[in-house]
Amino acid sequence: MTLRVYLYGLRPPHEGADLVRAQMRAANDYRNDLVQVERGRRWAIRRLHDTPHVRDLEETLRQATRSTRVAALRALEAARARAEWSAVDPEYDAWVRGLAEAEGYDLSALDGAGTARAAIREREGELRRGARALTTAHWGTYLGIEAAHDQARKAPLYAEDGLTPSDPRFLSWPRDYEPLDGQVGVQIQATRPLSGADLLAAKDSRVRIQVLRGEERRQRDPGSTASAAIDAEQHRLWLRVGSDGKRPIWAKWNMRGMRLRKRAIPDGAAIKWVRVSCRREATRERWTCEITLDVPDGSMRARDPRLSGAIAVELGWWPQDDGSMVVGAWLDSDGERGQLRLPPRLVTGIAKPDGIRSVMDTLRNSMRDAVLRALAESRDASPWVRRELASAHLWESPRRFRRLCLEWAARRDDTAKPVYEILDAWRIRHEHLWDYAEGARGEALRERRELYRVTAARWSRRYAHVLVPDRDLSREARWGEESDRRFAASPQQLRDALCHAFGQGAHKVLWVGAHGVPESDDEDAPTWLETAIEQWRDGKYVERARKRRKSTDHLEKGGAWAARKARKRAGGGRQNDGARKEAPNAAE
Repeated sequence: MTLRVYLYGLRPPHEGADLVRAQMRAANDYRNDLVQVERGRRWAIRRLHDTPHVRDLEETLRQATRSTRVAALRALEAARARAEWSAVDPEYDAWVRGLAEAEGYDLSALDGAGTARAAIREREGELRRGARALTTAHWGTYLGIEAAHDQARKAPLYAEDGLTPSDPRFLSWPRDYEPLDGQVGVQIQATRPLSGADLLAAKDSRVRIQVLRGEERRQRDPGSTASAAIDAEQHRLWLRVGSDGKRPIWAKWNMRGMRLRKRAIPDGAAIKWVRVSCRREATRERWTCEITLDVPDGSMRARDPRLSGAIAVELGWWPQDDGSMVVGAWLDSDGERGQLRLPPRLVTGIAKPDGIRSVMDTLRNSMRDAVLRALAESRDASPWVRRELASAHLWESPRRFRRLCLEWAARRDDTAKPVYEILDAWRIRHEHLWDYAEGARGEALRERRELYRVTAARWSRRYAHVLVPDRDLSREARWGEESDRRFAASPQQLRDALCHAFGQGAHKVLWVGAHGVPESDDEDAPTWLETAIEQWRDGKYVERARKRRKSTDHLEKGGAWAARKARKRAGGGRQNDGARKEAPNAAE
């Protein structure tokens, strides 16, 4: 079984919009309640770490050098773990032992049951149950909040330095004049399974997709002017957001375009979750529906069993003179080579928002100076205006100025008109540029994703196997121009598209080398592409991948940089730092 998420676009809700907003607000409040409980749990556990031995080790870590830092950090973590499990809460221990004695249990089996950690866990469970009892969010929505919280709960208690406390942050709620940002959903339990056919039958009491055809749409939308498209199918999503006794309360959305028919839910797939998300894109709302499926192996699009051969794809981010970017060099088992490129308009579109934001920053700075000058000259400014703008010279976020302007308009305050006119003129220009930047960025990123998916699908119809490098891309090109190029290329997205398209025919091969360029100055030296194809022919690439070095082994000898230098020494200078070297057109 394989979990897949199908994404569909939605129009804003045309029925039950107020209920959806109320549910999202309840979910936001419930999440903040859980964050408060989690922050208290982390504070209590860190109190257990406050022992003389742990404080000495923390001071040792502060004074540690680069070569001794890893050992000091591990010693500190071990000491904190011992402090957690050795701390005893007297009241909790007495309560547990008294209960066990009254029930006739063997007290020798209770060693460690009265630890302070157990008391903290008991208190946390009590507070979480109380928060759930008080929330007004529907059960499907609060289950999603709890699942997200459980993931956040696994985060370390301390930041990467091992000393700074790390706590989850509270979520803000948008004001009435701001776009929504939230999620509602329902969970489909195994006791009442739901398939794609059942979903389209529109008879389930949890979620439905109704198919509206020509005549039915005319009856429901008599004033529609889309006469040319009225005969086409229109899909409408029904999602349960509440209950009136046993009767469901629905919210309804029209689905964008014909994506449901083009990307139908596979037969035999079991639906696990249906979520509706609203995300902010500048001043607009973007509504989507995410359907999580449990897909049986083999129920996806059947691949041609007659396919043979393999294609090896190296991932990179190599800019070209014509403005395009090579994001992948490939070599197939027949010896054919090629490159996958992002066209110049996509590369420009992904980078365009940075230039727009630079203009927005310039406009904000000039507006801020003008507002402060006008406020100093104004004599009729309201006290709340002066109070709000008292620290405006320190404001860097344009959202604070925009929120002040909208609140000023909502209050209908006619004082200090020159200040308000400056703010309002800036807000109109800022919102236009903000929408422009976010729209250009989103369109370019979605077009890049579509390019990767189409390329992966085309290759999956020609080859039986795909070989991709098995390496951690998050540690490469993390700063500077190389970081911007890697973001524009998104090699991880390309690798995921290939793995999804090929399914069991995708193999992550041990990576040796640097982005498909020769590993030495010798042009005849084999590249990673050639090595991967040879391993595929010999059937040894899986064994090599299993013997790969663990991702944490570099911590033993002083970090990733030391490990890279060690590999370079071991290879006699053959190993290149591919993330920081532009590759020649060696794959052509």
